[in-house]
Amino acid sequence: MTCAALPPDLALRTLPRNQPLPKGLTELLAQGLGEGHSFLRLVETQWADPDGPYADPAAALFVVSDGKGPVALASLVADGYTSVPRTGRLKHVYVSPACRGQGLAEALVRAVLARARGHYERLRLRTANPSAARLYERHGFEPRDDEPESTHLLVLGR
Repeated sequence: MTCAALPPDLALRTLPRNQPLPKGLTELLAQGLGEGHSFLRLVETQWADPDGPYADPAAALFVVSDGKGPVALASLVADGYTSVPRTGRLKHVYVSPACRGQGLAEALVRAVLARARGHYERLRLRTANPSAARLYERHGFEPRDDEPESTHLLVLGR
């Protein structure tokens, strides 16, 4: 994948549920898996599962495309790792190497947060990447070691 210069028609969109993943997303996921981002391995199967994490009405898969195909993605789902009600999870944030440093991860996080508000009171995530942690912390996530299966928490309010 190339992303030398993003065309003006760069688009961030929320994928409609119950539709197949867009052309090119499988290749983007394979690219990320090739880089060692194992967190991407379940995107396709979870999206296809009618009872999976994307079945929640607030859940969404966000994709950035550059006119040739997907170059970045992020997910919002109900957090299946906690019994605390109205807790969502930000996951699967990935940007193609050719497109990094252009604000796509920032745009994806903003889109996820906009959707999460009104649906969830808390949003959690897990990352082992220090750069990603800084991104999330710029958006108000706080590092936590008392939240099982997560490294960061954002209280969205009621």
